[in-house]
Amino acid sequence: MKNERNINLDILRFLGLFIIMIAHTVPPGWLFQLRNFGTPLLVFSSGLTYAYIYRRREIHAFNFVKKRTFNLIYSSWLFLLLFFMFFMLTDYMGFSNTQFNMKIITDSFLYKGGIGYLWIFKIYLILAIFTPLCIRVNNSKISNFKIGLIIVFIYALYELALSFQKLKTSMEIFFNFIPYLLIYICAFRFNTLRTKDILIISSISLFIFIYFLITLYLKNGHFIPTQEYKYPPRLYYLSYAMFFITLLYVTTRYLVIKKDSIIALVKWLSGNSLKFYLWHIFILYASTEIFNYEYSTSNFLRSLLMVISCTLIATYCHNKTKELMSKTKFK
Repeated sequence: MKNERNINLDILRFLGLFIIMIAHTVPPGWLFQLRNFGTPLLVFSSGLTYAYIYRRREIHAFNFVKKRTFNLIYSSWLFLLLFFMFFMLTDYMGFSNTQFNMKIITDSFLYKGGIGYLWIFKIYLILAIFTPLCIRVNNSKISNFKIGLIIVFIYALYELALSFQKLKTSMEIFFNFIPYLLIYICAFRFNTLRTKDILIISSISLFIFIYFLITLYLKNGHFIPTQEYKYPPRLYYLSYAMFFITLLYVTTRYLVIKKDSIIALVKWLSGNSLKFYLWHIFILYASTEIFNYEYSTSNFLRSLLMVISCTLIATYCHNKTKELMSKTKFK
């Protein structure tokens, strides 16, 4: 039986990607800080989505991981292949000057920098491996309180391990990922919490954030952005993110959308979020390398509208082309 989509989860899922995309169009400093919870929101909404999908279904771990990893790698690698072919061609024809060396190309395919923007796929791939375990824990009789204690305990060990510089340097990928895994695990049980409990978590997160905000301000004499505590994610950054995530979750929990056109748009955006994200990377590069467009805070709104509109058109044309090719193939 096919699962009915949850429109509220679709909103959170697309909002997470959209918030990340805002940063790529050079917003003013205050907005860059305000929206600095996109990655945790994306991870959180992904956990909520799988908890919803598999709430009454059994998961076959090997098949799930194989299918999920294949889809992520196939879509991103196909994009990169076409991306590099396109810009090598435009460079050869004199329309651009994007001379990608072998290191940039290799690092891009390994999600290690390269052209940038693709680091989210690395997080998705690691989360895919842990998803079957998360679903089994979610469907078990382990109480929310015990899961919460385990999450706090693991995070405490994580913070302790970060104090060892050699360990931090040698296991950078591990340290960048652990907090996101804990947010992912947390998300699986959020739907079982009362609104009162979620608001308590939100209040605690806000209190922790304000504590670090004041402490760092007194120490440095000026405001320290949470971005400076994102790599690896620390409590200052995470508490800020969890405050906004919980507020957004409570808001969408009680949000009722009755207009069919809005529901259809949200479903389309969420269902095509991966394509949307990949196309926005292409738009960013094409606008700067071919049309010499400069992104800055002074033209932020124009840049954002341009990237969103071009990405929407590209995603729509992508789907229509795929449909046309599918129909032609089976004639």
